[in-house]
Amino acid sequence: MSIANFNPQPRIETRSMYQFTAGRPECRPADELVYREDDPSSSLYYIEVGAVRIYRLLLDGRRYTRSFHCAGEWFGLEGGERRAAFAEAICDLHLISYSLSNMRTLPIDLVDLAMKEVSAARDRQLAMVCQSAIGRVAAFIIEMAARTGAQNFELFMSRRDIADYLGLTTESVARSFTGLTARRAIRMDGLTHRIIHVLSPERLNAVTTAARGSKTLTGRHS
Repeated sequence: MSIANFNPQPRIETRSMYQFTAGRPECRPADELVYREDDPSSSLYYIEVGAVRIYRLLLDGRRYTRSFHCAGEWFGLEGGERRAAFAEAICDLHLISYSLSNMRTLPIDLVDLAMKEVSAARDRQLAMVCQSAIGRVAAFIIEMAARTGAQNFELFMSRRDIADYLGLTTESVARSFTGLTARRAIRMDGLTHRIIHVLSPERLNAVTTAARGSKTLTGRHS
């Protein structure tokens, strides 16, 4: 997805949007699994509150994070009958679970959802073309700004989560955030520096130019 003109729009989805459909409400505390790799892929999930990480465990024990999903988003669509990864709550999580046994009860178009996931995976591959750690982190901030629809937002994941997602070390991610702050591309607030203010979309874009076809933002300097 190309963001040639960044114009954040408020989310129109709310917690009650699907409350009268055929789904089943579920809750998970932070760090509890929603499902495991190789479980039957019999359900689709809509997030009302919270966020999840989708990951696989590598042979050496390291975690490879495939994607994040937050409030207002869907996850759990698979290409086969078994789960290809783990899904785990990042924070307290409120879900609505839908059985895939009856497609007519689903309040979403599965083809449209699949196309969006393919597009997101392609965008991530393009962003990963960046050879530098700071370029990957800049592309990640652009991605999150687009998903939240705002240039000021709070990251729901830790630096370790971001590192697992971008194929970097936690130290490299921390240095990259510091570097982007020094460039006055972003400002970080909060006790754990998870509140991000995009000060200059142009400077973020400049850092990601090494990624062929990477997403772009346009806006004024703050």
